[in-house]
Amino acid sequence: IPRYHRPYSWQAEHVQDLLEDVQEACDKNDKEYFIGSLITIKPAGGELHEIVDGQQRLTTLNLIFARLKEKVDDTGVKADIDQRLRPRNPYTGDTELPRLALRSRDQAFFRDYVLEATPFDKLKVSQLDAANANMLRNMLCIDDFFLNRTQSWLKTFGNYILERVFVVLVKTESIQSAFRLFNVLNARGLGLSNADLIKNELFGGV
Repeated sequence: IPRYHRPYSWQAEHVQDLLEDVQEACDKNDKEYFIGSLITIKPAGGELHEIVDGQQRLTTLNLIFARLKEKVDDTGVKADIDQRLRPRNPYTGDTELPRLALRSRDQAFFRDYVLEATPFDKLKVSQLDAANANMLRNMLCIDDFFLNRTQSWLKTFGNYILERVFVVLVKTESIQSAFRLFNVLNARGLGLSNADLIKNELFGGV
């Protein structure tokens, strides 16, 4: 996630809506559940995707799986989730780069309290900046959603997200194309404010 992005801003109600919608789709055994588009810049020959649109959903999905890992008892499932969030070298056991890298100012919190599951029961929202406070609130929301669920349910829910929850991935090779698509997709509906779109246009010019 590039540094020019707005902070992680999803509130607990957004996360609750996503969890309940996915649960409903899972309970009905829907073949697919679509959660929107993801726009990235991936230069030819490059390995990393720079996220232009989709930060909120990707970060939230990482939060969901990080908390799911803490709730399941199955060591195989725990290992699978951990490998998806932060791959390890199978020969040395060393942790490699996480699949998702947040903005540099948020990366330490994300590493410590999301990926490494450092207990956050003593953290106070009032002492955190906006993005980290939102991550903390949302992890508490996810924990509450998982409360009193059976192990079978937790694994079924996680598998449904992995197998049946979809995004449309749009890969571009230039920042100009990515921002053009971003503006088209977010100029309609309830997405972003005019100020966000103007800021995006200015960054595109820079």
